[in-house]
Amino acid sequence: MTDHYKQILLESLRKEELQNILKKLADLSNCDVRVISFSGDTIVASAAQNDFFQNAVAQDIFLYDEPIATVQLKPRNRHSATMVKITLSLFTSLLTKSLNDEYEMTALVEELLAKYEEVNLLFDLSESLGAEFNLKHVYDILLEKVVQALDVERVSVLIYDEKKETLRLIAAVGLETQFYQSEVPIEKSISGYVLQRGEPLLIEDLNQLPPGLRALESGKYKTSSFISVPLICSPIKVKDKRIGVINVTDKRNGKSFTTGDLKLLNSIASMAAISIYNNRLLEQVRDSERVKRELEIAESIQMGMLPSSPPRVKGIDVWGKCRSAKNVGGDYFDFFVTDDTHLGIVVADVSGHNVGAALMMAITRSALRSAILEQKTVEDIFRSTNRLLFSDLTNAGLFITMFLAYYSSADHMLTYGNAGHPPALLLRPKGQKLYWLDAEGLIIGLEKEIDFQVERRQLQKGDILVFYTDGIIEAVNTANEQFGTKSLIQVVKKMYRYSAQQIGEAILNVVDEFVGTQALRDDVTLVVAKIME
Repeated sequence: MTDHYKQILLESLRKEELQNILKKLADLSNCDVRVISFSGDTIVASAAQNDFFQNAVAQDIFLYDEPIATVQLKPRNRHSATMVKITLSLFTSLLTKSLNDEYEMTALVEELLAKYEEVNLLFDLSESLGAEFNLKHVYDILLEKVVQALDVERVSVLIYDEKKETLRLIAAVGLETQFYQSEVPIEKSISGYVLQRGEPLLIEDLNQLPPGLRALESGKYKTSSFISVPLICSPIKVKDKRIGVINVTDKRNGKSFTTGDLKLLNSIASMAAISIYNNRLLEQVRDSERVKRELEIAESIQMGMLPSSPPRVKGIDVWGKCRSAKNVGGDYFDFFVTDDTHLGIVVADVSGHNVGAALMMAITRSALRSAILEQKTVEDIFRSTNRLLFSDLTNAGLFITMFLAYYSSADHMLTYGNAGHPPALLLRPKGQKLYWLDAEGLIIGLEKEIDFQVERRQLQKGDILVFYTDGIIEAVNTANEQFGTKSLIQVVKKMYRYSAQQIGEAILNVVDEFVGTQALRDDVTLVVAKIME
């Protein structure tokens, strides 16, 4: 107990009510009494003349085994020694009880005030963190409140990197800037020790640490006491998510940290951990939204590379549609018109359904168009495209299947080649005859030099051609059944009297009905052509 605190307690004896009681007791016992501090100051007295108490009997007042003042008693008349002793004991007991009551009341008030300050600080911290959506500002608020709450010179916040198994210093007070962003393995620091155990640590003296950890921490602090608390979100909410560690050391008054300090810091750390975790989630949402917007832009660009409307070529009605399983994909179709009697049709599928596949699709489009401008035959176009794309496909670990066809309305001749793509479907309504149009050819990107077989087919008025990617026939419903070529043929046979667009839309509608709530697993591309004359 400090001298200042003792003085406050002794001053409580000056209360008028207590002095009146002492005077009444003094009159009843026919004795004078006074209380003096150890410095000789009179706290309370029943007689005005201090010299009257010379040679008085005395007894010390103890508060929790610590003497804080002396009671002096002097009979006004002759008293027996026993009576004086009893009277002195009575006065001492009365004053001791008064001081004890005052001490307990003062301690209770101070405890309540301290608790109020803690609650107020935690409430203020909760409001500040709840309104903050910037991680740097969260760390600044955390440092400010810890310094305010514990009156310390040094605070550090270290964030756990799961991939590296390290702790990185992200924010601090009282440390040189050269240490900022520094990393330490979790096996080589007291912070890592606390993170791994998941429990706060209060050290009143460095000598309490295990020898290995003691060596790591020695010489770092002005005092030998510190607290290290893990930043862990509520296990119920986020499955015991470890975020990092907060350390405090060097109290300004030079004293050791207490269990009360530990509890307060633990409460602060719990609130901070939730705020940090929520801000991380918010950053992930922002990143996700940004990626989503970028993918939407990429989708718009990719869709812009596809024909916006079917070309007009004498004697043939054509229509095409592409749907990506995700925002962007690797499916592709295009039309090439060299004159009003010749139409080129290409349907291709780059492996994968991601941005990489979409980029390769764009490259394929450019390479194919370049080859078509320079080459005359289907075989030459395949070879040139394969040579141009081989290195890029090999480096990316991708490949391309492709079906390329040319139709001449002058002689109704279809010339086509296939690079590992599903064969095209030819339905001849006269007699409901069905043909699969295929040709030998390896997938583009497997080898640098590939030979492609070219086939020809004489077409007739009313013939229907269906070019597609495997996303059509491999579409899966909730029972994990595939749509298949049989279902495709049924739709085409049923719709053969209609236009190319109506046939194509009917196929896609039936696929949608078949799939139901099941998400598309693959991109879907469909081109339908109908010979009109």
